[in-house]
Amino acid sequence: MHLRTISVFTVSAILLLALAFSTGCRKDVLTTDPGARLRFSVDTLTFDTVFTTIASTTLPLKIFNDNNNKVNVSSIELAGGGASRFRINVDGLPGDAYDIEIEGKDSIYVFVEVTVDPNNGDNPLIIIDSLNFITNGNKQKVVLAAWGQDAHFYNGQIICSENWVNDKPYVIFNSMLVDAGCELIIDPGVQIHLSDNSFFYVRGKITVNGGCGQDTVSFRGLRLEEFYDDLPGQWPGIFILRGSTGNTFTNTEIKNSTFGLNLGADTTDNLASFTDGNKSSVTLDRVIIKNTLSTGIYSTLSDITATNCLFYNCSDNLLTMGLGGTYVFNNCNFLNYGSVTSSHDKPNLLLSNVASNPARGQIAYADLSATFTNCIIDGSLDEEIQLENAEEANFLYRFENCLVKTERTTTPDSFINVIVNVSPQFKDRGEGDFSLLPGSPCIDAGVSSTVTSDLYCMPRIGAMDIGAVEYQP
Repeated sequence: MHLRTISVFTVSAILLLALAFSTGCRKDVLTTDPGARLRFSVDTLTFDTVFTTIASTTLPLKIFNDNNNKVNVSSIELAGGGASRFRINVDGLPGDAYDIEIEGKDSIYVFVEVTVDPNNGDNPLIIIDSLNFITNGNKQKVVLAAWGQDAHFYNGQIICSENWVNDKPYVIFNSMLVDAGCELIIDPGVQIHLSDNSFFYVRGKITVNGGCGQDTVSFRGLRLEEFYDDLPGQWPGIFILRGSTGNTFTNTEIKNSTFGLNLGADTTDNLASFTDGNKSSVTLDRVIIKNTLSTGIYSTLSDITATNCLFYNCSDNLLTMGLGGTYVFNNCNFLNYGSVTSSHDKPNLLLSNVASNPARGQIAYADLSATFTNCIIDGSLDEEIQLENAEEANFLYRFENCLVKTERTTTPDSFINVIVNVSPQFKDRGEGDFSLLPGSPCIDAGVSSTVTSDLYCMPRIGAMDIGAVEYQP
């Protein structure tokens, strides 16, 4: 009786093992069932706007075999063939693919990119193709769609006086220079896109005449896909070179660069060449600089006047005033709280009247004058103002009717009617909405001035509010 029980158990175990082995091998059996179909991660693979002649980002398409047995995909082909604007890579191999086996309950990837040929049109165009699959005579397809747009292209060029109009975007490769004695005028609504190695240099003069709302002028990277919307470091930045004066930016957005504005740079690192006589200067009115990998504004012995401006989300200082200069900021916001794309471990403001060049053994000094009126300086650090004062030069700074985040003693000669270490109470700073909530301490707390509208061209109503955005009841 005991032996028989063991024998029955052994036979049952063997049968179970055999069944498991048989089930496990089903994936190796190739099905020829014409009803076997593939499943796709999307029915239509859509690319956002791609500039003509520029390859898009690569998008993945996942192909699933939901059958228990493996299938043979006899062909994976672009319907447009060799004339297609799209290119594919199937499971690691470029181009159309044939006799691709997918194991049961398994999947493979197809990667797709697109290039749009110039069409000399001003409006976007839609490029359509499809990716066709045949499995056991069963035909399936995934639609491929891309928006393409023609543009004005500049490639490593030195330009003189030009007027950029809002007919189609301007795309810059390998940098561009506005030459000495020349002026670049940019009309309302113009969109400028720069590649990852493209500096925008100004040795002459730039005048940006942006307008309100959709007429804002934009400087940003090449990629228009959603993933790149807030990604810093996509292009180097705008460099206003030493001696370039009279520059103006009105209703302008500069985003996703390494530097936003770099002012007063030179072709030499000899500090003796930086003097009051060759200062650079710029006037900013309703300018947004955001999501920079380094500094929002980096200025070396230069002059800046800014009104109704917003600077936020920079991995370094939002504003570096190095080796002196003259700075006047009215109703501006300097905000840094850190994000998934940028850290915040340096104060928003760095004011300095000294610079050093260890390679040459040089130390230089220059007078600094910085005035902040009706501004918000707020962030996640306990101290958002850094001062580097050398006695060899003047060091003058004043915060009047500002909201500031600081641990330093707010002496009445430098901090006049300031609000210290209190939340400005924005509507939704995570979404970049820096409108004031009804209980904000910034409402009606500013000193009156000649500023009559705010960052978004809304009128200043009644007593002056602190910050770039007027409270709208």
